[in-house]
Amino acid sequence: MSDGAKVALTIIGIVGVFGGGVGTCMRYWPEYRSWEQGMAGQAEFQRAEQNRKIRIESAKAEHQAAKELADAEIARAKGAAEANKIMADSLSRPGVEAYLQWKWIHMLEMGVQHKVTDREVIYLPVDGKLPLLEAGRAVKQRVDLPRLNDLTPTQGNPSK
Repeated sequence: MSDGAKVALTIIGIVGVFGGGVGTCMRYWPEYRSWEQGMAGQAEFQRAEQNRKIRIESAKAEHQAAKELADAEIARAKGAAEANKIMADSLSRPGVEAYLQWKWIHMLEMGVQHKVTDREVIYLPVDGKLPLLEAGRAVKQRVDLPRLNDLTPTQGNPSK
């Protein structure tokens, strides 16, 4: 075989292989696109499924955290109720009222000794002529007003 024939056969072989490849691609391209879209749909479905599972687990965690917080709040409330019961029981014993009255008077005496002048105690007489302990006290607010001789004639009388 001559060199020209070999070259021609090589060219025909290359064109044939190239043409066969193009023809095969054209034949199976629609099927490949369909398969590719199906795979993309499956991947999207799997992502959506995973995101749904994440949201479910997150909601479960939030639910569990809310339960734990509620349990802690209940425990705090039970503790406060028990402390209040203990305090009420100790204050309802005989002689406690006299001690509380003495403590009140002692506190008032301490305020006088330390020259505490920013409070006012209000006494309300009751049947036993003893002050009502729950009357409380009102705090006076001091307002510094200018003294009369500190005012100039225009400050004292706005008509001038």
